[in-house]
Amino acid sequence: MKTPLTLAADLPNEYFTWEKFKVWWKANELQSTTKFPAEAFQDHPIFSRAMDMNKSVTGVIDIRTMKYLFWSGNVKQLLGWEDQDYIDHGVQFSFTKFHPKDMNAIGYFTQLIHSYYQNLPEAQRHDYRNYWDFRYLKPDGGYIIILQQDTVIDHDGAGNISTLLIFVTDITNLKKDSSRHLRLTNGKENLLYEFDTLKNKPAELICPSHREIEVFQMLGQSYSRQQVADKLGIELATIKTHCQHAFEKLHVSDSIEALGLLRIFGLI
Repeated sequence: MKTPLTLAADLPNEYFTWEKFKVWWKANELQSTTKFPAEAFQDHPIFSRAMDMNKSVTGVIDIRTMKYLFWSGNVKQLLGWEDQDYIDHGVQFSFTKFHPKDMNAIGYFTQLIHSYYQNLPEAQRHDYRNYWDFRYLKPDGGYIIILQQDTVIDHDGAGNISTLLIFVTDITNLKKDSSRHLRLTNGKENLLYEFDTLKNKPAELICPSHREIEVFQMLGQSYSRQQVADKLGIELATIKTHCQHAFEKLHVSDSIEALGLLRIFGLI
């Protein structure tokens, strides 16, 4: 899949507006409201208990209204802001906390998400997931890096996402400030994108092969390269080649970076 979007070197300030954000998410294009009322989430004891136990903040978004139908009870612990802020002010409250230099990446990734989801056959949409990261402002004025994992609960007749289940995790110690990433998957294929926030430049990455991921799975279990080679019955030089190919595909310089990226985006 070739990257279908390009961005100018310098985008106008209006690119950062709330109205533009709603256009990215096609909120005004939705043909119907969500079929899932807020009560379906907030009043279900098993759902609420499971979400509260999760280390991630969990939310359900009605895209048409840009309101949260559900926020799990650990929001303040992870993000620093009160749960009621999100309930009262919706996604617009979150929008004001995004790092300004990440907004081009957020806009670019949002358009990729919609394009990919709309072009999936209906049978594959059930297994759709996306993973993306961005910087998020905390009450003390500092930023953390957030990984957001999205699952589509519902869409309208045109394939526009209308209800979204999100999982938000703090990955500040695992990710660099200089680039944002997106993974799109239908359960079988993986598409990876990178957005260099310093150069304002997007790129499509090549997903490592099954064998390359297998090597990094074992390296992530603290096996040495020689031990991985022995277990797979191949030469050490071949392991080194697999690692180098993965570095090139992921635009990273070493195994630590590669392992971090593969883990964060659910590939190992």
